[in-house]
Amino acid sequence: MAQKTCLIVAALVRRGEEVLLVHQQGADDAAPSWALPGGVVEPEEPLTGALLREVREETGLEVTDPGHLLYVVQHDPSAEGRQTLAFVFAVTAWRGETRVADPDNLILGARFLPLAEAMEALESLPWPTMREPSVAFCAARPGRARCGGTGGGRTAATNWWRGRVGWDGEKNSGRPTGRPVHVK
Repeated sequence: MAQKTCLIVAALVRRGEEVLLVHQQGADDAAPSWALPGGVVEPEEPLTGALLREVREETGLEVTDPGHLLYVVQHDPSAEGRQTLAFVFAVTAWRGETRVADPDNLILGARFLPLAEAMEALESLPWPTMREPSVAFCAARPGRARCGGTGGGRTAATNWWRGRVGWDGEKNSGRPTGRPVHVK
C-alpha cells in the first residue's frame, strides 16, 4: 500500500502574555477543544500560503509576517497508511480583529487567552504529539531557547516532534507518545 502524506500548518500567535487559540469541534468530537489555529495544506499550496489562509479563515486575522518555523510534528502512518506532518510557525506580525469565517464550520470561536489559561486549555488536546510541544512552546519566552531549539530568527534550528497518532495504550492517560528530536 502506498503511503499518503497529509500536510498541516498551525500558528503560534502571541500577544504579550496571551496566546491566540481557536475553540473547535468536529463532527466526531465528543466535546469542543482549544487548539492553535491551522489546518490542511491544499494541493500545490505553499506552507506559508496555507498558514495565512487558515489563520484568516479561523480567526479573522491577516498575517503580515509568518515568522519562523518552530517545530514539525510527525504522526506515524495510521492503519490506512496515512502519515501526517504538521508545521507550526511562530507568527510575528498580523493585523485585524478576531472573527470566525471558517468555511468548514468547525471553529466555534477565536480569542487571545492569558498564557496560563491557554496552556491549561491546550492540555486537553486529544492528540499527545500536538499537545506536548504546543504547551512547551507556549511556556517558552519569545527569543529564548525552546524545547532544545535555538530560538531566534528564521534560520533557527527546527524541533522535530515524532510520535504515533492516538493514545499510548490507555485512552486519555495523558502520557505523551512522542519524543522531541532536535534537527539542525
